[in-house]
Amino acid sequence: MKKSANKFMYAIALGLATTIAVSIWYGSQEEYADIGIQLSANGFVSSGGILGVDLRTKNEGNLDVVPSFTVWVINATVFDVEIEDIQKHRLPDFCQMNETCVTISNFTITAGSSFSVLATIDVVPNEQASGFGVFSSATLPPDALHPKNRVLRTPPFEYVYELSNQGGYVLAD
Repeated sequence: MKKSANKFMYAIALGLATTIAVSIWYGSQEEYADIGIQLSANGFVSSGGILGVDLRTKNEGNLDVVPSFTVWVINATVFDVEIEDIQKHRLPDFCQMNETCVTISNFTITAGSSFSVLATIDVVPNEQASGFGVFSSATLPPDALHPKNRVLRTPPFEYVYELSNQGGYVLAD
């Protein structure tokens, strides 16, 4: 009799654990992050001038998420980075940068947020360059419980400038 009672309790515990696991999995299917990324910059920069490029992000999903954003340049140099509401001395906690690339991470993008400026990247065209470009991407960490998570690059997510006869660089067509 004791053996059958143990089997019965085991069956109840297994059924309860399965029900809880399925409920958690099903509930997580309704949670998702829908990250948008976009760049914003002027259409002209003078030779030797600094171009401020705004990295704009949004999350139209219902799940807060910590993505990684990368902005890189070709034929230009990253001069400075400012992240909204982050003091300069804390910048290394959220940003890795070198002369051609900036990666921003460890920063939560709140669910239900619309496009806003996350960071401004100051870029200087290389001397004698006939043109330069600024490009962006975002990645989300793998998350098996939230398969609906996605990144949407909203134009413009890259800028290409060409040397003009006006003493600077203009946005290429």
